[in-house]
Amino acid sequence: MVRRAGFEFNGLSWDYAEWGQGSSVLLCLHGFGRSPEDFVEFTASLPDRYRMVAPSLFFHGASSVGSRLSAEEPLRTAEWEAFLRAFIAHLGVEQVSLLGYSLGGRLAISALQLIPEKIERAWLFAPDGLLANKWYKFLTQSRFGRSVFRWFIRHDAWYFKLLGGARRIGLVSAKLHDFIRGQIATREQQWQIYHTWTFLRLMKLDRPRLRKVLHTHALPIDLYVGRHDRVIKPHFSRRLSALSHQVTAHTLETGHGMLTKDVGETVFKRVEQVVDNRQSD
Repeated sequence: MVRRAGFEFNGLSWDYAEWGQGSSVLLCLHGFGRSPEDFVEFTASLPDRYRMVAPSLFFHGASSVGSRLSAEEPLRTAEWEAFLRAFIAHLGVEQVSLLGYSLGGRLAISALQLIPEKIERAWLFAPDGLLANKWYKFLTQSRFGRSVFRWFIRHDAWYFKLLGGARRIGLVSAKLHDFIRGQIATREQQWQIYHTWTFLRLMKLDRPRLRKVLHTHALPIDLYVGRHDRVIKPHFSRRLSALSHQVTAHTLETGHGMLTKDVGETVFKRVEQVVDNRQSD
């Protein structure tokens, strides 16, 4: 049964879902425009020792950043670290495992860099931020870029024309075109992506820092990419897998959408096998 709860710390709050009765906590971070419920069936094959905790990310569900403006007051790494430490303490455990998908994968990578001693292991599924995107950087990192971002939202017909033109001349694939259209179809979705992207713009992959973390902590990471993903392309995985032997890259026969029950059964069957092998040693 899925239970709902809330957590508040220093003006930031998470609405989160929780299920399972195990002593090991799996913190599940969803993708943009998605919800904690994405993980209910996906994690059904995990061993009973896990208790799943899945928050709505900021600007999703009932989670909140209070009265602060996303563009002017982005989430700082120090407050993200403090928030995570407080949330883990709130859950009553010393460590958690991480499961991050897409945007949630970006946040999971940031957590690995900041609080490695609080993380037992991680599963990353098509994590955002493996490769710097020039458009994302332009639209979020400068005041001018953010003003352009807002202009496109207020005049979205122009954006859709440009997107359609890019598809027609082959700059954008049909699948990627349809994915982007689906993410920003309504004005509400457009402002949601603006606030989410600008608020989280400081959450980045820091390869030297993560490499150092993985050399000093026993922290297994399983990284999954979709062979047919046009958003997080399969070769992006080398940005992580090249850092350490602790990162194991896997390719699924999927696109960007991969949180299905069948994929969960395939992925998490290995967890039971690892636990059985350890118990028999």
